[in-house]
Amino acid sequence: MKFIKLTLLASILIFSCGSESTETNTQEQTSEFTDSSSKEITDKIDSTKVGFRNVEEYLGEGGTNDSVDKELREIEPVKLKEKKTVVATPKPIIEKEKIEIIKDEVEVITEMEAPEKPQVKAEIHKTWDDLTRKHISSSGKVNYAGFKADNDEIVKYIKELQSYHKDLSSWGKNKRLAYWINVYNVVTVKLIVDNYPVKSIQDLHGGKPWDQKLINLGGTSYTLNVIENKIIRPKFNEPRIHFAVNCAANSCPKILNRAWTEDNIQRYLTKQTKAFIANTTQNTIGESELVLSNIFNWYKADFGTSNENVIKFINKYSDIQVKPDAVVTYNDYDWSLNN
Repeated sequence: MKFIKLTLLASILIFSCGSESTETNTQEQTSEFTDSSSKEITDKIDSTKVGFRNVEEYLGEGGTNDSVDKELREIEPVKLKEKKTVVATPKPIIEKEKIEIIKDEVEVITEMEAPEKPQVKAEIHKTWDDLTRKHISSSGKVNYAGFKADNDEIVKYIKELQSYHKDLSSWGKNKRLAYWINVYNVVTVKLIVDNYPVKSIQDLHGGKPWDQKLINLGGTSYTLNVIENKIIRPKFNEPRIHFAVNCAANSCPKILNRAWTEDNIQRYLTKQTKAFIANTTQNTIGESELVLSNIFNWYKADFGTSNENVIKFINKYSDIQVKPDAVVTYNDYDWSLNN
């Protein structure tokens, strides 16, 4: 009987070792199994082995079979409990990994999307913006032949300006100023295009093209002189506009190669002013002597009426600081076409 019991216990130990091997394989195949779970199972298996040795020693010392049976009943539930603990499915973890992988792929696709092309915020001037970007260089040189080929687009834009005129009173200052600068510039370009080829704007209308009625807005016909000297200058009191409106001559400040809008007007008024003052073909700036464009002479009232005030204006936008008592003279004006 004692031999049978020992044999039975040996079988239990073999089964326990087999379970340990199965548990180890399961642990390696699933990412869910933790180190703490493995330690708990190993401790229980070791406890089982110790129990077996205690039974053998107990029988050798004359222990009863009933006592052995009791030991066996205590060991068996441990094994069943261990088997139940080992069984687990890694499916939730795998699903989580899949979700994370899919999320990463979506993020990568989103990052690869092409950015939207920048657009003119004030769409009312988009037609003119497209034309100026197409036919005016960054240095301000105008392709009048190209404009002539796109004359239908110029006419379209002038009609758009005419339709917007009724809304002027409801617009803010920047939006209204941008509107009138664009009106002045497109009318000037249209004047040249209608008479192209021409060498100078002064060759048109007996040298007085600025007094010709060239556009009708709200039932009123306007000349370039009226737009500049009756509307833009007195109503907006902004000396920088002299570097925004363009007279189609080489000595004029360069015409902007985009539309003026309420969003860009303050930025570009400053940029255009600085660029014109720094242009050595138009102005020579020294600490004690200035040779300036005649614009500062003809429109001196807009810059402060005196040479000292003109110098203050120059110092605000020039990298070279001029002395208040510097000598001021003016350049001859080149009226040849700015093409």
